[in-house]
Amino acid sequence: MKKQNLTLIALLLILAGLFASCKPESKSEETHTPNISVCGVEDPLTDLPWLKDIITELESYVNQGYPVSYRIYQCTYKDGIGFLLDNLELIYDKAIPLINCEGKLLCELYGFNGNPCTEFEIDLENKVLIWELIPKL
Repeated sequence: MKKQNLTLIALLLILAGLFASCKPESKSEETHTPNISVCGVEDPLTDLPWLKDIITELESYVNQGYPVSYRIYQCTYKDGIGFLLDNLELIYDKAIPLINCEGKLLCELYGFNGNPCTEFEIDLENKVLIWELIPKL
């Protein structure tokens, strides 16, 4: 009986060691750039010049010492694919721009004057985080 218990304990320890050695997927890998091409490009972060320019500008602010924090989400709306640029500052009347693949501002979500984006039928439930900038303090 004791030999069976020792065998069972040894087996459980081996299994526990295997589970402990497994690395969980990082959240950033799950939430960043989906493995599909959008807007006619493979990687919108580098292949859409207007989006690449926004990212470069935001990163330059941080390099200059300004603590800006942003997230860029990819989403769908009634006419196609769009991008939401969310400034993470806690501002009562902040607006989150919805920009189409061509870089045209379509509307701004949650602005001081309400939500003028309802006509675009944005699918906020399935938005995907594709980039974030959160400087280390």
